[in-house]
Amino acid sequence: INKSFCKHISVGLNTNYTSLPLKEPFNVSNEKWSSFSFSIGPQYNVDIKKVSVQFYGRLGLSFISIPEIINFYPETNVTDLNFNESKTNGLNTRLGINLGTQVCNGLSFFTSAEYTSNLYSNVNYQTRDVSGAIGATGQIDPDLASAIAFENSDFSFSSFNINFGIRLNINQKNNRN
Repeated sequence: INKSFCKHISVGLNTNYTSLPLKEPFNVSNEKWSSFSFSIGPQYNVDIKKVSVQFYGRLGLSFISIPEIINFYPETNVTDLNFNESKTNGLNTRLGINLGTQVCNGLSFFTSAEYTSNLYSNVNYQTRDVSGAIGATGQIDPDLASAIAFENSDFSFSSFNINFGIRLNINQKNNRN
């Protein structure tokens, strides 16, 4: 959604929902990660013949839900990866460029490239390297593997996205006298 203030300057609003299903071999409590975000910010618009170009920056909020994830070393019950179930909220940023072309009145095609980053604490998880518990036969010793301590790690949700689609202009003007 965009609100123009003059020929080249507008304010844009984005909402996004992402769902990432998890597949085997992970033992999960909730089967998918999900994220919802909304952001608002300035936009600079340029029209070049039949192509519109929009440069934008947005600041907003993200709500991320992470299921409990437990990964077992193959063919054992030894855990080598562990995410605790969590929900986290925080600020996000978006920087991007959007290219569009109008097909007919009210209908256009677009493609965009954007970088998104979340400005809050990283997601924590634990891993352990159980390679030291593998014996000469190639089998893992579960008692030795269980004695190996977990190491804490973390990561942040940042991404580079390429989007494309159809845009409908539902702007209605009231022509009453």
